[in-house]
Amino acid sequence: MNPADEDVDRMPEPALPKALGDELRRLYASPIPVPRAVDERVLAEARRRLARAEARPRLVRWVGRVSATVAAAAAVLLALRILPQQPQALPPGPQIARVRAEDLDGNGRVDILDAFLLARRLRGPEPCDRSFDVTGDGVVDGKDVDRVAGAAVEVPADWTRDR
Repeated sequence: MNPADEDVDRMPEPALPKALGDELRRLYASPIPVPRAVDERVLAEARRRLARAEARPRLVRWVGRVSATVAAAAAVLLALRILPQQPQALPPGPQIARVRAEDLDGNGRVDILDAFLLARRLRGPEPCDRSFDVTGDGVVDGKDVDRVAGAAVEVPADWTRDR
């Protein structure tokens, strides 16, 4: 605590000018008379509780800071313990053969992500691989994207509404 704060705490409360005090008492006069002894006991209890509340936050703040520091240190130690020291390469996964020419990502099915992949490649700085020419016209362009998108939403010939 700052020594200047302690000096402020020891200073007596400033007194109101008499005229102001009289006016405030007149404006906020209680319709029920409260004996002076009761008023003083209420004020003393309020001061006691205020003093206790002012003492508590220093301890609470200190405990909060210490516990936050300990929690952060524990989190760092746990992360160092759990995370591997050096990244490990994953073994290669099984290779899925492209079932159809429109299956550009090789996941075994033709979906809109294949069309999205091709559209992104077309907008990229590098030329597209010839394997993306699904129309067979020798050029990888928007027609190929359209063919892949169409294949992604294609309804099988044997599909009927009654299913």
